[in-house]
Amino acid sequence: MNVHALTQKINQLTENKEFALALFLAKQYPHYHLNYMFNDAYATLLYCTNRFAEAKKIISFNIRLIKKQAVDTQALLSSYFLKALCYLAENNIEKAQVYIHKCLKLSAENPKLQQQFKQLLQLD
Repeated sequence: MNVHALTQKINQLTENKEFALALFLAKQYPHYHLNYMFNDAYATLLYCTNRFAEAKKIISFNIRLIKKQAVDTQALLSSYFLKALCYLAENNIEKAQVYIHKCLKLSAENPKLQQQFKQLLQLD
């Protein structure tokens, strides 16, 4: 299975709350961890299964990967936001705020998106 198809499948399974199968598939292809889209799907799956520490490790790796590959802002924004959600789930408000502010800074050139972040995070 190619990385794009696998990423879509993991996202679909996560959306359908078929977490066991999604985790099984993600673990079958460890070499795909060099793909930021795969990592995003995998970290989201880990977040949805309350495996926050694992999700944060994948996200941290993904942030470094995205910055190294000079991938678009949306990918970085997604990673920052997911990391903020992990910290919020762990009730670590200070760390969550660090990543929330990174999201706000990255979305500064897109007022509509920034407003959505503010509303979603109840900062407005």
